[in-house]
Parts: sequence; C-alpha cells; structure tokens
Amino acid sequence: MRHKKSKVKLNRTSAHRRALAKNLVRDLLIHESIRTTLPKAKIARRLAEKVITLAKEDNLKSKRAIYSILQNHSLTSRIYNEIAPRFKNRPGGYTRVIALGNREGDGAQMALLSLVELKAKTQVEPKAKQKAKKKEIEEKEKPHKEKEIKEVKKKEIKKEKKSAEEKKEKKGFLSNLRKYLGKSKGSE
Repeated sequence: MRHKKSKVKLNRTSAHRRALAKNLVRDLLIHESIRTTLPKAKIARRLAEKVITLAKEDNLKSKRAIYSILQNHSLTSRIYNEIAPRFKNRPGGYTRVIALGNREGDGAQMALLSLVELKAKTQVEPKAKQKAKKKEIEEKEKPHKEKEIKEVKKKEIKKEKKSAEEKKEKKGFLSNLRKYLGKSKGSE
C-alpha cells in the first residue's frame, strides 16, 4: 500500500528523476521561466523553493548545499547576488505554475513554471530615440570608416598595378627571349 508516499515517479528511476528536477531548476534559475509538463513543473517547483530558501541564508553550509544541487559555480553566485535578494521579504512561494493546456503531439498537460518576482526589465526607449542614437554612433564612426575605405582602395590599386605589370612581363617564351636578347645587346 502507498500510505504517505507522496512522490510522483514519472516512469523514471530515482536517479533519473533527481537529475531531471535539477536540470529543470537550473533552467528555471537561468531563464526565470520555463515551459514543461505539469507533473515535471510540480516536481521542479519543490526543489526550486528549497534552493531559494537556502540562498536567503548567506553562509557556507547553504552555499555548499546549493552547489550540490546545481553543480554550477556561476549560477550559485548568481542566486546569491541577484535572485535571493528579490525574495528577502517573502516567506515562501517563490515560484508559480500556470497550466497552459494540452500539448498538440501527445496531449500532455503543459505548464509554465516561473519565478514570482521576475527581474525588473529596463524601460524600452521609443524608436525615434533609438534611431537618433544610432545616427549619432554612425556619425562618430564615419570618419574612421572613410579612412579605412581609402586605405583599402589604395591597397587594391597597388595590387592591380602589380598584377598588371606581372601580366605584361609574362606574355610568353618569345617575348621573354626578346627581352633577354635586347637587354644583353644594350648592356654590351
């Protein structure tokens, strides 16, 4: 009997299930929102809540515990520097699972797993300001580009002159023989 057995097995071995949950949590903490099946999202939510709760305590024990789950130093430091401070005043419930409907191919229930407090996005500037900034940058770079273009053209002209001279010199055996004989007569 399954009395007090709360695990969802997902038709995977325990090691595979643990690895799946860790990978989902890693992706969640990197992208702050992931799309997956509903049962997987529920499993990943448990582990993500645990990781963020541990990150709120800034000590070596919690850092080691988080690293043992994530296996990534840069992500561990990102949690402490960026993600945990957002949830400092929140006692729990750091993630949300939103049901999205069924997947078209196999009919699996899909869900969106995301952090409750998303990163504050920078305000998008109007297109007119963006265009004006682009023009300013292009005008600043214009003299440099013109100099580079002139240098490239000079190099190309030199190459063309050299190749034209080489073609004139390499007309054939008889012309080379005439040049040789002509040089030898003039030198005597």
